[in-house]
Amino acid sequence: MLNKYIYMFINTFFIFSVFILVIINENYFSDFTKIVIALLVAMVIGYLIEYRLKSAERIDKYLEAHQISKIGFWELRLPRNKLFCSNEIFEIFEIDKKNFTYTYDELLKAIHPNDKNLVDEAHMATLKNRHNHSIKYRLLMNDGRVKWIKEEWHVKFDKKNNPSYLISIVSDITSEVEYQQKIKDNEQLLNSIINANDDLLFFKDKNFNYLGCNEAFLEFVGKTKEEMIGHNDFELFSEDMASLFRKMDIAMLEKNEISSNYEWITYPNGEKKYLITKKIPFNYTTGEVGVLGISRDITQLHIAQKKIKSQTYIDELTKLNNRKSYNERIEMLLTLKKRYKTPFTMFLFDIDDFKYINDTYGHKMGDNVLIEISALVKSHVRSSDYFFRIGGEEFIILFTETSLDNALTSASKICKSVEENLNTIKNETITISGGISEANENDSEDTIFTRVDNLLYNAKRAGKNRIVSII
Repeated sequence: MLNKYIYMFINTFFIFSVFILVIINENYFSDFTKIVIALLVAMVIGYLIEYRLKSAERIDKYLEAHQISKIGFWELRLPRNKLFCSNEIFEIFEIDKKNFTYTYDELLKAIHPNDKNLVDEAHMATLKNRHNHSIKYRLLMNDGRVKWIKEEWHVKFDKKNNPSYLISIVSDITSEVEYQQKIKDNEQLLNSIINANDDLLFFKDKNFNYLGCNEAFLEFVGKTKEEMIGHNDFELFSEDMASLFRKMDIAMLEKNEISSNYEWITYPNGEKKYLITKKIPFNYTTGEVGVLGISRDITQLHIAQKKIKSQTYIDELTKLNNRKSYNERIEMLLTLKKRYKTPFTMFLFDIDDFKYINDTYGHKMGDNVLIEISALVKSHVRSSDYFFRIGGEEFIILFTETSLDNALTSASKICKSVEENLNTIKNETITISGGISEANENDSEDTIFTRVDNLLYNAKRAGKNRIVSII
């Protein structure tokens, strides 16, 4: 602002001086001519001074804008190699302005040694290719700090099409680069954690196209990440499997809550795995909800659980359902009987003179008899019925949705088949005796078992190898 008033004072003083000189000059000009000449000269000089003043104001505003924006610029006059730098250049490059020689080579001293060739090549390319150029490089400070710089070069040419000067705009992007590096480091750390996980991790967009996954999932799919990203399940799996996945994805997004399911999956190499899969809705971009999935291979756990369940509910010797299994089934059938009047009939039987078999032929032979009679009787039992070994040589068949008459017919066939077809012990006829009764609405687990147990003993007392029934 002070410069402005100085220029105005000089302008006014100069105009007045010229005017006086012309007026007092003793020559052949008339007074009027002198006045006109003085005014014209004063106007031209005044205009030039005013133009210089406005140009100075524009430069001041331009420099002030650069100072606010923290962007520096320098100008290199060619071919004299004369350099002009804004104050921000000295701040960015951390150069002592007093000792600076204002040459391009002097400016290059602050550039990181590993990036000097890069900057020189970019500089030459700008001049050679005659187009603007942008580059990112590092500065190495005296205390060992590294700064990242973004620089844009603009080249101007004279009337002969030779480069006359080079203008550069410089900005400090250290914070931006460090922030991007932190993001990159975090992504690398996250990817390392994800890829170290044996679980299958994947995520899809709202159209169910894959956005990413871990290496375990790539191994499962049998494809590279490039082959998988942007594709959907129907492009990667069989029709049945893809339809299953799509159905679960849609259901999860509609409920907008975490879902879990268990499924047998066939890998591309034909290997089958039992997986538990959790799917979670997640925002992969503003306002867009996709699917985040985590699948874990629990095949061995599933097999172990089935084995434990088998040991809990299956008789080890005969492979029939055991007493624990019977207790659960009889409870279920009694509930159906009371609620829906669904009929069922219980048939309790054991092997006649089994103690004699063990004492005469040994327990090993006794076990063989149990095994073979189980297999024989099971061949006569429908898939909808239940067959149990409840202890020793005692067995129960629950004929579901079957009245006493029909169940008695089946039981009689079983009794006859054992007598005629069980040849475990040569020259020994093995028979069974049993009691059979249909359940009624007032029955409990104890009452129906006690009833058929009494019928069994009645069959024994009546001579064995027979079935006694009661309604």
